[in-house]
Amino acid sequence: MKKIQTLLLLAGMTFSSAQAIEVCSNHEIVGVKYQVSEIKNGKQTSKQVNVWRNKNAVLYEYPQTRIAEYWYKTPNASKEFLQLTRYFDEFKRGIEYQSKEIRSNNKQQHWNRLYHVFTPKRLAKYQKSMTKGQTCTQVSHYHIPNTVKQVEWLEHYQLPKSFTLGQKGSTYQWTLIELVSEQKQVLSRFSKRGEFKTTDYADVGDNESDEFLSQMINQGF
Repeated sequence: MKKIQTLLLLAGMTFSSAQAIEVCSNHEIVGVKYQVSEIKNGKQTSKQVNVWRNKNAVLYEYPQTRIAEYWYKTPNASKEFLQLTRYFDEFKRGIEYQSKEIRSNNKQQHWNRLYHVFTPKRLAKYQKSMTKGQTCTQVSHYHIPNTVKQVEWLEHYQLPKSFTLGQKGSTYQWTLIELVSEQKQVLSRFSKRGEFKTTDYADVGDNESDEFLSQMINQGF
């Protein structure tokens, strides 16, 4: 009888342990909405930036200007390593930029910044103070002593919950407004612009009769 009770107790412990296992959402398919604030000379400005991640693609949305930037990294180390399509939602149009047209001295580093918002390489220079929360919602706190520079880091998603840069009198801060883990909602942000007409950047100058492209040329796009 005692043996049976022991077995039942062990079974209960196993079941409880199984119940305690936390299942995290896919960190490769996620959306984060940030409020970006800047304080300079006592004046504060703010805007919203939405970042949507889908494996080898990242979409940055700027609601105030109705512009979105779709960044895609090829899975191999080809010459077309990084590509960009800049969408103009007001016109339902887009301009495609090939890797050679993207101004960046280090495209891998540029991609890491886009993918993580705040690069792990940069984070490694900060001092870690503490970590709180469970596996999926675990947040680590980092800072550089004697400065305003600090980061709250979402470990599972490898994204910042918030970060502050700058110095006294001038600070720049990103703060998480919402995290979207539902894959259908995330993927819809990418498919939304699938029907937009796109033009290769190299062909923009040959289409000045196109009212939209003519306007983009005047604005320096």
